[in-house]
Amino acid sequence: MRKIFGGSEPFVKKVLSKNRFLSGYIFLSDLHLSVERSLVLHRFLVSMEDWISRGVEGIYILGDLFDYWVGPRQEERWGLREVFRMFRRAVNGGVPVYFLYGNRDFLVGKFLETFCGVRCCGESLWVSVGGCRLYLTHGDGFSRSLSYLRVRSFLQHPFSIWVANHLIPGWAKGWLARRLRLNTPPPPRDIRPFLSFSSVFHQMGGASVAICGHFHQARIFRMSTPTISKYLLTLGEWRPGPSYLFLSSQEFQVVEQGEVLYVGEFPLSLENGFWKGRD
Repeated sequence: MRKIFGGSEPFVKKVLSKNRFLSGYIFLSDLHLSVERSLVLHRFLVSMEDWISRGVEGIYILGDLFDYWVGPRQEERWGLREVFRMFRRAVNGGVPVYFLYGNRDFLVGKFLETFCGVRCCGESLWVSVGGCRLYLTHGDGFSRSLSYLRVRSFLQHPFSIWVANHLIPGWAKGWLARRLRLNTPPPPRDIRPFLSFSSVFHQMGGASVAICGHFHQARIFRMSTPTISKYLLTLGEWRPGPSYLFLSSQEFQVVEQGEVLYVGEFPLSLENGFWKGRD
């Protein structure tokens, strides 16, 4: 178990045993599925099988499920057919699956919804768990980099997406996506300098907790003003072990690379040990 940043006490109330891993929700992101990441794909299928068998109430995928997306032909080339079958099995078994696009797979559109019953929710979503309002998004919109945000706004504009889907051939989109991937720097050890906490605070609106991916590290931050406190939970990357958040109306469990990092009561209520301050 890890301690929360700056706290003097371990943030551990009780460890969830496997037979109690039932009534609640799974949040995950950044699997970056591709032909080169067959082990991640296998472990994701194993995890999905486990979650479905334990009767989770819903699974939320917060973007970058795919390393990039150029069209449905990737189903066969990347061996994704089993993933789509697993989604359909979950949905048919009463476990809804929700997808919010990331910066790598925003061209997916409604494909997953049409093909396997996944509910495609766009860029962001507000939900409630145990009376606590949550804001869900991929997280790239929380970047401090104005140049990145300008490029993001252009690429994800509806007209740009239409052009990409109708006028640019799949091979060209794949080539461009691979070039962009090669130029992507590795994630930093400390993600705080790259996060705009004021943007998080503003975008989450009336929600008490924001959950996102993109930064490839499982962290918990507290954002405070003189009158209110809110929390940001960032999810880890699958590389190749499972990284996710399990959340119920009473407790939560953060897992990164198969290791339980944080376990605690929900809603979050500790007064110290979290990031405090302003940008």
